Order: sequence, then structure tokens, then C-alpha cells
Amino acid sequence: MTPCNHNRISKLKAFLEQASNVQGMKNGEVISSTYDPQNPHTWEGIVWNDDGDCFVIDWSNKKHLSGKLNLDDFQALSFLFLDDNRINSLSTRNCFNLEEVTCKNNNLSELDTSGCYTLHTLKITGNPLKEITLIACDRLQRSGLAAGRAISLQSKAAKLSALSHESDSLIPFLLKSNNYDLTRSEYHHYRNLLRDRQIKLNNEFSYTTYQVTKIEQINILLDQKYRAAIKQAQNLCAFAQKQVETDPFVSDYEIDFKIDIYASKKFSHIPEMEGIPIYSGHPTMGFTKLDFEKGNTSPVKNSESGSLNWFLEENHNEFRFRSDHPLKNQHHCWLLHELYDHTYLAWQDILDMEEIWVDVGLVMQHCGEV
Repeated sequence: MTPCNHNRISKLKAFLEQASNVQGMKNGEVISSTYDPQNPHTWEGIVWNDDGDCFVIDWSNKKHLSGKLNLDDFQALSFLFLDDNRINSLSTRNCFNLEEVTCKNNNLSELDTSGCYTLHTLKITGNPLKEITLIACDRLQRSGLAAGRAISLQSKAAKLSALSHESDSLIPFLLKSNNYDLTRSEYHHYRNLLRDRQIKLNNEFSYTTYQVTKIEQINILLDQKYRAAIKQAQNLCAFAQKQVETDPFVSDYEIDFKIDIYASKKFSHIPEMEGIPIYSGHPTMGFTKLDFEKGNTSPVKNSESGSLNWFLEENHNEFRFRSDHPLKNQHHCWLLHELYDHTYLAWQDILDMEEIWVDVGLVMQHCGEV
């Protein structure tokens, strides 16, 4: 696959063109005897994915690689191996898919892995580190961090879980709301934080072929669940209407539609998050008791604006008129539209979800004069 991201190619080239620890040789020349700065295919140790993006970098045991390595925003990078070199500085900010970094026995004085949400293994022993930044490394636990004997770094390792809690505003919001511990002012405060979080994560989101395909798969699943929920609501309305006509106690009824979305693996390192959905809400159903009473039980009959036909058949893709958007050709169902446009969830949150619970409830009501 031909490398195609010019910004990331430039960052790799900048490191490879730096002087190595061998006099008269560049880092690229240490890595490969056929190194050509204009030809990424000669840059040994790099695995490119199908999108032409950097997936794995393995420059371990080259002994003489030196200088500053900036891999910020390498969003397809999953594995980085740099052991036994002379590298002075490493930054992997916002590498969302980075799972493992090993950079033992180098000359690192500073390391920044902020925003590496999927990072679970970080091995950096044998470095004279003075500064390390681990903000928003939500999966990284103390057992996955090998930082050596430096007291300051061990202290950071011990506080790692707390760092993750503080860095992602979604976590304290979910913990507080699940325990009914949100005051009105806190709710409005978190609403603003979550809006800013959503904007930031969506701006940084990488629409790779894999991500776009997964969004389409989720869209199909949500559409199926939404249609099944409406069918269930229609069945419940039919049952409830008979109860209204035959049971003196039943005066009226309502249909309740609720979804809960879980991402248990993503937050498995936080015990308090066990059993807590990342989103719980009541999306617009598109079918009401009034529709049933009017006989509008199918998209064909119910074809007015705002009706069942609109909810089920309309393309709710917010990006379909943006010619440069990677999702412009998708046909989005209403439920997916609700999640990315009417909630605090970012695209990465939607991709991280593992389970969705759909509740369609019937509330039988009785009203009597006192």
C-alpha cells in the first residue's frame, strides 16, 4: 500500500533526517542501507494499513536512533516499538488507536501520550525521564505501566486511575448521574463540558475505511432495532386499547421508549463504571398512541410531515449535502441521527459501544375523581 498522508509522512521524514548517534549518519540510514528520504517504501520497520496510513512502527534494537520523534495524531498507529536506542523525546498525542508503546533503554527526558485512549501497555524503563504526561489514557492501568524507579513517575502511576477520571468529563458525569448525585448547577456545567468534549473528539476523529464501514454497520443495526421497537409499540397499543374498552380500571395508557448503551470493555479498568451505560435516554419514537388511534400504523398510511414514514424512510444523514464528508453517501436511520446529533456522544463513543438495550414499555393509567 502506498503511504498517502502527507502530514504524517512529513513527521516520519523529519525524524529519519535527524542525525543519529553514529557520526555522519542519519536515523534513516541507521534503519536501512537503502534509505531514500523521498521513498517511504525504503523506510524499514513501518507497516502500512490498507488506507496507506502508518499501523506499526518497529525500530527496536537499532542502537543509534537519536533525536525527537513526534507521532502526534497518527490515528491509525496501533503498535510502537523503540527499545534500545538513543531517542531523546517522544510524543504520541491523540493516537486514538495506539495500544502498546515500548521505549525501554533510550535517552528519553520527556514523553507525552495524552489522548491515547486505547493505550494499555507503556514500557519506558531505562530512561532519564523528567516529565511524563498520561492525560486521558483511559485503558492504561498501573500493571501496564513500567516506568522504572523514579519516585515522581511511580507516583504518577499510582494516580493513573484518578488522572483518567479527571481528564474525561464523561466519566464523572456518568458516575454522578448514575448515583442521582447531580445538582442542577452541576448538570448544566457537565452539559457544557460534554458538548465541548464532543466537538473536540469529533474534530479529531479519523474517518478511515474501517471506521466508515463500522458506522454503516451500526446504522443498519440501529435501524433494525428502531423498526422492531415501533412494531412492538404497535402491538402494545392494540393490547392497551382493548384494556381501555373492557377494563374499568384502565382509563388511558402511554408508550415509553428508552435505550441504554454500554461500552463495558472500554471502562473495565474503572470498577465504579461497572454496569453503567455510557448513554441512557428516550429517543423520539415516531409512533404515538395518537397514531394508533387514527389508524396510522404503517409508513404508507402515516405519510404526513413528522410522521412514521418520515422517521423510518427519510435519510437523516446530516452530512449528505457536504460533498467532502466521508459519510455523505450513507443513508442514516433516525436512531443513529439521534445519537450523533441530539446527544453528547462523539463518533468514537458510538464506535466503542458493545451493547444496546431497547426498552418499549406500556404504562396503564387510571384516573378517578376525588
